[in-house]
Amino acid sequence: MTTMSSRIGALGIALVLSATLAGCSFFAKDELPTLSREQTDSDALPPNVEKSLRADDSEPAIDLASVRLVGERAGVLVYLAHGKSVAENCFVLISRDPESWGASCQESDELMTTIEPGIEARTTKDGAIPKDDGDGVININKGPWIVLTEDVIVREVTR
Repeated sequence: MTTMSSRIGALGIALVLSATLAGCSFFAKDELPTLSREQTDSDALPPNVEKSLRADDSEPAIDLASVRLVGERAGVLVYLAHGKSVAENCFVLISRDPESWGASCQESDELMTTIEPGIEARTTKDGAIPKDDGDGVININKGPWIVLTEDVIVREVTR
């Protein structure tokens, strides 16, 4: 009986360990490609934005070591980052005026945010353009989606 209990216990531990390892690889596999690349000097946020995000009461809380520059469209710089956890993804959008910026986070790989006038940014899988993007917003003129990277698309927004 003791041998049988030991085998069942060992099997249980093995199952828990394999599930844990599978979970880790799942999150690594599902991470947005932009966030999985090495950070470079070009990924640095402007000093005033970084200072604001470092503030103790900053909302949203962004992991500054995870910030990656995605690109620029219509005079808006688009950055992607992690929030409080790896599961939380964030956009930081900075317009031509460095004092005009915004950040938005969500615990999902599907994230959308807008800075007006400027752009609407959205995460996507493999550069896919959404068929139905919720055109229920009133009084906003939206241009066609432009692929910045395989995981970020943007379009110009005016009022």
